[in-house]
Amino acid sequence: MKKIINTTLSLFTALLFIGCAATVEGEQKSFDKVKAEIQGLSGIFNRYTPIIEAQITNLDSKWANAMNIDGEEAKIEALEGVNDNAKLGSIKPLYDLRRCLNKVEADIQYIRKRKSNEVEIATLKDTDLASDKLQEVENLVAGTPIENIEDAPMEINGFIMQLNTANKYVSIAAKQIKEKIAAEKRAKAKVKADARKKENSSYSTNKGSSKSSSEPVQKMVKCKYCKSSYPEGSSKCKSCGAKM
Repeated sequence: MKKIINTTLSLFTALLFIGCAATVEGEQKSFDKVKAEIQGLSGIFNRYTPIIEAQITNLDSKWANAMNIDGEEAKIEALEGVNDNAKLGSIKPLYDLRRCLNKVEADIQYIRKRKSNEVEIATLKDTDLASDKLQEVENLVAGTPIENIEDAPMEINGFIMQLNTANKYVSIAAKQIKEKIAAEKRAKAKVKADARKKENSSYSTNKGSSKSSSEPVQKMVKCKYCKSSYPEGSSKCKSCGAKM
């Protein structure tokens, strides 16, 4: 029996490994997906289209070289390397900028959806300033393509610093409100849990005292057929119908 179990586990492990093993076809799908994602950045960052195009050209070249490698395992390993590093290099700052833009926009929307008594006037003013800076940067990065791509990293980092500075107090306020709401929810949950616990404890105490003070202890007898228990004096078993 033990041998059969071990054999079954070995087969299962082998099948799992085969199912998870990388293939040329699988890496090709991953490459097409990441390539399309990078190309899609042009819809947000038209100014950095030259960087995006250069990255795509570089990836295509690396992919072609990897595909020409002899040996399946070596080829797959090289293809995995291309996919793993596809979002690095000159394209990475664009992903950093996109995350920053999304963060600022999310914080602004969160603050503006809060009730008036949850947000200070100063925070609302900071939110308007952050919104203006967000709009300014979005317009710039969607503008005319940059002439010298070597200037792009410094420019992108500058935009990220401006956005973070403009959003500093908005982000802090959003975090504080979220923490306050979470704390209030935990407090309410604790109050409800304590109330239920107290109610259950009171019910158990009252039930026990009521039985001991007002109800005489009854002797129980068992049905000789189904063994169900009933108070002494019962004429009929409610479980099987036999006479007691």
